[in-house]
Amino acid sequence: MDSRDQEKHEIERNGGQREDGVGPIPADVMKAVEEDIEAAGGEYEEAPEYEGAIGRTMFDTAYSEDGTVTVLMPKENIEDVPRQSLVRIKSIEDERSYLGAVVKGPFAEPDGLRADSPILVSVTVRGIVLQPKHHGRVQVEIVGEELNDGAVVPPRRRPLPNSPVFVLDSPETADVLGTGGNVYRDLWEQAWAKNPEYRDLVFPSRAGTPLDHGNVNRQQFKKLLKKAGLLPMRPYDIRHSFATLWIESGESAEVLQKVLGHSSIATTINTYSHLSPRYQREAFGRFGDALRGG
Repeated sequence: MDSRDQEKHEIERNGGQREDGVGPIPADVMKAVEEDIEAAGGEYEEAPEYEGAIGRTMFDTAYSEDGTVTVLMPKENIEDVPRQSLVRIKSIEDERSYLGAVVKGPFAEPDGLRADSPILVSVTVRGIVLQPKHHGRVQVEIVGEELNDGAVVPPRRRPLPNSPVFVLDSPETADVLGTGGNVYRDLWEQAWAKNPEYRDLVFPSRAGTPLDHGNVNRQQFKKLLKKAGLLPMRPYDIRHSFATLWIESGESAEVLQKVLGHSSIATTINTYSHLSPRYQREAFGRFGDALRGG
């Protein structure tokens, strides 16, 4: 029994009224709607080419940047598209396929309101919970175009609007990176041309830019903690643990200052020396030995 049959059954059971008090839709109107649906080819079904897509490309605007496309997605897919993800965009109409990297986002945007609209600003600053329907948005930089023979070449065009976007899984990413060298090289060169200092990065992102703290923490660090059987912590907590263990081992505070990058030895001592009572006891023990001439 579909939803329409259920509604008819509900109305009949309640003497011509729905349980929520809303009057029934006239039979002739429902019949006309059903006839229109039938004339249009039946109820809407998504084309097979879009199955598995996390979102679709949108139309360009006056603010669009060359070499990038904006991708919109339902809110339930936002977490599936972290920054620096590698994606495939299938431009259905002209039968072209592109590879791209997420360079901005994911962002959450309200469906029918501007994010900075007065009503949303007002309820936010006053602590009122208002969660309108929203969607996700990412900016994707086109890395290359996939040819029919599997080769990846520099893109000369851009995906058309409403093209489905798919996130590559690990095997696909490894396969893509193995085709003709590093598929990110052109993207890196573009980033480095704008910011030459990025060339010195030891671990650049897939877009050639500094790694994003939030993405590293969410995608890598938390997984490593779980794999190691450790409790949740921040990356900064590792720095704190290192400094504590350094002090407990009896190493020089002056060296630790340089390792941590503190501008003053006082900062290092004030921050970490109180963390280890055992270290303090041992220090006073050595001081006592010195006084006794030991």
